[in-house]
Amino acid sequence: VYDEGDSLLFRKGAQEQRVPLKDIVDIGDATTGSPSKLVIKVRTAGPLGSELAFIPQGRPMSLFSKSPIVADLIERVDQARNS
Repeated sequence: VYDEGDSLLFRKGAQEQRVPLKDIVDIGDATTGSPSKLVIKVRTAGPLGSELAFIPQGRPMSLFSKSPIVADLIERVDQARNS
């Protein structure tokens, strides 16, 4: 996954799906496995589907606190929807 500022680019093999932040419906974390995954649900399914999961880089997500990556992404999605 590549953060392009106003969109996220998901890549799996040769397939790509660009998701504008305003088209993200939900952001969740699947902390039941190891390592934890971030799950992005999008308004319209693309080549990789409507639920896109990835393992974020940086600090591991905790069961007891929200990841700074998740918090930042939620804030940016809200800003994109309201602009």
